[in-house]
Amino acid sequence: MERSERLATSVTPDTKQKFRVRAAENGMNMSEYLRHLVHEDIDEGSEGNSTKTAMVTAD
Repeated sequence: MERSERLATSVTPDTKQKFRVRAAENGMNMSEYLRHLVHEDIDEGSEGNSTKTAMVTAD
């Protein structure tokens, strides 16, 4: 399947560096690692095994 859509987000420099390290630890660049995480989450969700994350807001 052709990859033609993009996802984007903003993070702190510290978070980006930690993500870069985690990707390298898994033998991937950041794009590959993010793609892996997205697919892993979606695949788990389609099997009914996804963990629900509560969204917390500050008042």
